[in-house]
Amino acid sequence: DKSAMSLGFQVQSAEAEHEHRYKEIRSKVMDSMKKTFRPEFLNRIDEIIVFQQLTKEEIRRIVDIMAAELQGRIKAQGMELVITDDCKDVIAKEGYNPTYGARPLRRAIQRLLEDALAEQVLMGKFKEGDTIKTELDGETINFEKSSGKKSDNGNSPDDDSDDDDKDGSRSKSKSSKKEKAEKDDKEDSKKEEKSKVSKSEKSSKDDKKQEAGK
Repeated sequence: DKSAMSLGFQVQSAEAEHEHRYKEIRSKVMDSMKKTFRPEFLNRIDEIIVFQQLTKEEIRRIVDIMAAELQGRIKAQGMELVITDDCKDVIAKEGYNPTYGARPLRRAIQRLLEDALAEQVLMGKFKEGDTIKTELDGETINFEKSSGKKSDNGNSPDDDSDDDDKDGSRSKSKSSKKEKAEKDDKEDSKKEEKSKVSKSEKSSKDDKKQEAGK
């Protein structure tokens, strides 16, 4: 209970500090506007809105949105891009700047993801149909082919092996049926040959009896 109360107090303190910082910024902006513009001009403005600084949590959510946009462009080229959470955290850290908002974040994504991945695609490391996964090495984001990528039929390798087993069972079943059919054909041929020989022998005996009777 004490830890919960302590956590709640910390959250409230952070919110209070954020609100206090916003009021300070708004006050400085308004003072600057009063020094720059005449009162007659400011009176014609219905409302002046001062946007609050972006927090780290908000920057992290923006990373998700921008990453999804990049994944959509990669998918349009026939590839899948999987961006892990730890890589997104690094991008958010690199692109966080309370003063300039999300503009540094756009540059961070371009430098850490877009440019690096485009270079490797041009080098032939990745091609259409590949699933690319980000891997974090310290503060560096690397790209590797995912072993769990889907195959052309939309299945994972394990699914494909199951399909192969099924196909193998079907093939064996078809093979055994074919062998049985061939065996039956051979037996039918043997029976037919025996029947012809028996008829020939009977006909020969009948001819001999007729000659003896004469």
